[in-house]
Amino acid sequence: MLNKLLCALVLGLSVAVSGASAQDAVPAPAGPIAPTTAYTPSNPAAPTAPAKVAGRITASRVRGSVSATDPSGVTKVLKDNDALTEKYTVTTSSGSSVVLVFSNGATVDIGANSVLNIEQFQQDPFGEQINVGKLTKEPSASSQTKLNLTRGELVGKVVHLNIDQGSAFTVQTPVGAAGIRGTTFQIIFTPTSNGQGTFTIATLDGTVVFSSTISLPVAVPAGKQVVLVNITIPTSTATTGTGGTNTGTGTGTGTGTGTGGGTGTGTGTGTGTGTGTGTPALTFAPVTDISTSEAAAIQTQVNTIAAVTAVTTFLSTPATTGTTGTTGTTTTTTTTSTTPSNTTTAPPTTTSGAGSGPN
Repeated sequence: MLNKLLCALVLGLSVAVSGASAQDAVPAPAGPIAPTTAYTPSNPAAPTAPAKVAGRITASRVRGSVSATDPSGVTKVLKDNDALTEKYTVTTSSGSSVVLVFSNGATVDIGANSVLNIEQFQQDPFGEQINVGKLTKEPSASSQTKLNLTRGELVGKVVHLNIDQGSAFTVQTPVGAAGIRGTTFQIIFTPTSNGQGTFTIATLDGTVVFSSTISLPVAVPAGKQVVLVNITIPTSTATTGTGGTNTGTGTGTGTGTGTGGGTGTGTGTGTGTGTGTGTPALTFAPVTDISTSEAAAIQTQVNTIAAVTAVTTFLSTPATTGTTGTTGTTTTTTTTSTTPSNTTTAPPTTTSGAGSGPN
């Protein structure tokens, strides 16, 4: 009997332990377990380079009668400190001149009886105020300048350009174009009434590359010049001729009785000649030395440029007036301790207002 009771007790304990184990087990989830996905932050977009903006130009040392025509065709008398941009055309009369200072560090002194179109002047924005006379290289990352000298004379001084970043400075004339690469130079084009003209490009410092429809590209280094006299710009490139014509005549005789007629045949030949014009083979324009007197004359204009740029500055952005700021207020906050021994008051906190507005 005792054995039966012991067996029943052991069996009960086994059932109780099995039940507890079954309750403690974690049930298996239904379906497959989703894989763990690690969070990877997305890479921020690369900053976009700022777009080029229209460069600024200041007129200085205006002498005589000088006018400026804007892109819409409106013409005004140009005065000292007048602002210009690309697409303006500047015209000087006899005995007149003007110095144009560009915000990329370039300067041109336009002589009398000249017409200069500022076809393009774009540059990357720059973030500081500049004094043009102190610049040795352009202040922005790059710039694009294209001038068109229809007639007249200019002396230019261009600081070092970031050619590797795409900068370019070109002066176009009816004869050809001059590529400027950080240089002091002179260009003169004087047209004549017979469709010809005289062209001169001289380099005082640096190098200018001259190219045209009548010459292969040629480098003009410091102390050198290219002078073309009575040059005619080709107006056609085709070679054509016209052939001559001639009508031949013939005679004939005939015999007969009564009423008779004669017939005859004849032949004729003709020859003709034709003439045509064609483009001659291109050669290099002759490069010669600048004379001492010519170099001195250019240097005089360069000195004028230096005097002007020494007092010419450009801001990073056009100056505007800021708005008035809000007056600050003072707020006092008191914090009281509730400890039995004492009461502590915090010092007052002051909040100042700030003005806001564009600089």
